[in-house]
Amino acid sequence: MRTCVTMLAAAALLLVAVKAGATGTIKGVVTSAGETPAPLADAVVLIDGPSTSTAAGAPHAVMDQKDQRFVPHVLAVPVGTTLDFPNGDTVFHNVNTAFAAEPFDLGLYKQGETKSVTVHVPGVRHIRCNVHPGMEGYVVVHANPHVAVTDAQGRYTITGVPAGSYTVRVWHERLAERTTPVTVGDGQVIALDFRLER
Repeated sequence: MRTCVTMLAAAALLLVAVKAGATGTIKGVVTSAGETPAPLADAVVLIDGPSTSTAAGAPHAVMDQKDQRFVPHVLAVPVGTTLDFPNGDTVFHNVNTAFAAEPFDLGLYKQGETKSVTVHVPGVRHIRCNVHPGMEGYVVVHANPHVAVTDAQGRYTITGVPAGSYTVRVWHERLAERTTPVTVGDGQVIALDFRLER
C-alpha cells in the first residue's frame, strides 16, 4: 500500500513539473488604423507578466551603422543583453542615448570598430549619433525574453510563453501604445492582431 501511495505521489509531482514547463505561442499582425489599414514594420510586441529570466550567456544583439543609418532601426531585447554597435561606414560615428535610467555615450569611433554596452533597465532607448543628426534608432529593453519586432508585413511570433494570464503590449515610435489581456494554454497558438492609432 505504501509503495502504491509513493508511486502516486511521484506521478503527481511529475505532472506538476510538466505543467510548470507548459508553454504556448502568440502570433499576429500589427497594422495602422484608418480606411486602408497598412502593415506596420518595427512595432514591438511585449508580453508583461512571465517571470522567465534571461538565460545565462545570452547572445549579443547587434545594431549596425550602415549608410548613416542604424540597422535594424528597432531592436527588442531582454534585460541583461549586451548591445554591439559596429561601425560599417567609412566615416566616424557616435552612439548615445539620453534614456534617464541608464544613459550611455560610446564616443567617436571609426569604420571596423565595435563598441558595446550591457542594458539592465527595461524601457525604450532612443539611439542617436552626435555626428549625424538624421541617424536614429530604438532599442526596447524588456523585463523578460517574450518580445518580438514586426517584419515588413507587420507579422510577429512569440514562442515559449509560459502558460498563464498576461497583458500584451504593443509599442511603435509614432503611434499610440495598445494593450490587451491574454490567457495562454499549454501548446496553444493564439492569433492576436492589433491596429494602432495616432
